[in-house]
Amino acid sequence: MTSSSYLTGNKKLPFDEALYTLEGACLAFYRNQTGITDEAELKRHLLSVTARAYDEYGYACLRTFMFTQMHVINLPMYQKVLELGRTRTGALFLDLACGLGNFVRKVVADGWPVENVIASDLNSGLWTYGHELFKSSADSFPAAFVLGDVFDPALIAAHAPFINKDPGLDSNPTPVELRSLTSLTPLQGRLSAIQTSLFFHLFTEAEQLIIAQRLASLLAPTPGAVIFGEHTGKPEAGLYPHTLCASVAMFCHSPASWTALWDGEVFEKGTVRVECGLDEMYSNGGREEGFSRLWWCVTRL
Repeated sequence: MTSSSYLTGNKKLPFDEALYTLEGACLAFYRNQTGITDEAELKRHLLSVTARAYDEYGYACLRTFMFTQMHVINLPMYQKVLELGRTRTGALFLDLACGLGNFVRKVVADGWPVENVIASDLNSGLWTYGHELFKSSADSFPAAFVLGDVFDPALIAAHAPFINKDPGLDSNPTPVELRSLTSLTPLQGRLSAIQTSLFFHLFTEAEQLIIAQRLASLLAPTPGAVIFGEHTGKPEAGLYPHTLCASVAMFCHSPASWTALWDGEVFEKGTVRVECGLDEMYSNGGREEGFSRLWWCVTRL
């Protein structure tokens, strides 16, 4: 994650255990990853770690436990992502704004080689809380972690999306030992899959474009390479005047504006396929109005 006007305008609400919900496949995942099979004990453990992480960082996705849900794994595009990990030698996966690292653990549990996975966040403390949550360590879960702010060129240098003719690309898909990385720039034009969720909606419309451009520079110029995720959206692009825990309005894209952003503004029009849609996501902590979840996938053609 990174800094934003949304976060600096945050009205931090008290942590509310009543918002906790974990069932079905997500419950099974957390049981498997933590080794805690008793549901009541697992709940106590998750509440303890999440409450401390929320107290320190204040992200609404922690308070609402939305980070535990990972809705995109239920969409057909997720199986296509996993196929990339199975069929492309050395295929690299990035989780940007990884938070506690639940998604990278899910993709590894589903078969992506952990040595080819990178997680990145503004706060290394969240990654540390993730090790506590999942009872892991850097040795038992050796995914690479890169600390940094997506707007800082030290993390990702400004660069147009790569094409196959770019002279800066060579035949080596992994130019460095991933765990030694201190920047994502060496990976530009080399990632097969990028996931980022509950992230874009923290920023203004202009900032969201910059983030999209940074991510596009990392994506490999090969058919099937994907950027995907989910965040708050609207049927018509614009501001949500009332948002989770915040006193500032949240800019939300619609499926139409999100498609236009990627296909024509970030990437040359016609060079990517954008799939996206809106689903009901969650109620906003007791207010009457709810939020819509914009799920999406951008695939290079």
